[in-house]
Amino acid sequence: MPNQVYFGQQIDIMVNPWRANEGNVISADMDPVVHFKLDGVRLDQEGYFDNTNRLNGYVLSYIKSRISDQLPGNNHPEVRFRVGNAFLKETAKHCNFAGTDCWYVRTHPKIESVSAPSGYTTGGQTLTISGWGLKGDSLSDVEVVVDGVPCSVKSATLEKITCITGAASKVSF
Repeated sequence: MPNQVYFGQQIDIMVNPWRANEGNVISADMDPVVHFKLDGVRLDQEGYFDNTNRLNGYVLSYIKSRISDQLPGNNHPEVRFRVGNAFLKETAKHCNFAGTDCWYVRTHPKIESVSAPSGYTTGGQTLTISGWGLKGDSLSDVEVVVDGVPCSVKSATLEKITCITGAASKVSF
């Protein structure tokens, strides 16, 4: 599983099922995987993985899935097999250089559109940024910077941020 993900991204999860999903262990009409989750929120496996899939025992395999409604931040992945669970190796953890911020999977906001392709150096323009995962725990957690100039955030939801641009000290191209 990549350590940096965003909403809608297709991912491959590497697993070693240790024979938990072979045909002789579970019945043919059952999905071998109960769920994939990041911090308790299910990933979208529709069309990727179902009861027709089996993983070879004692062999590293890849399972495809799609990132769904996970909020931005550090997430803990969980794979639950029909028979048993997957456990994370400590080597799957990633940390910043100082070791003060560690994660297994970090989910990022996804920006799909910005309402204005250009603006005024005087500022005061209302921008609407659309996407997913754009809301923080509070309004003060959301920060927008346009060409190095802060944009004053007026509202933020999971799917939209509205802000007022600040004045720029110089023209940029």
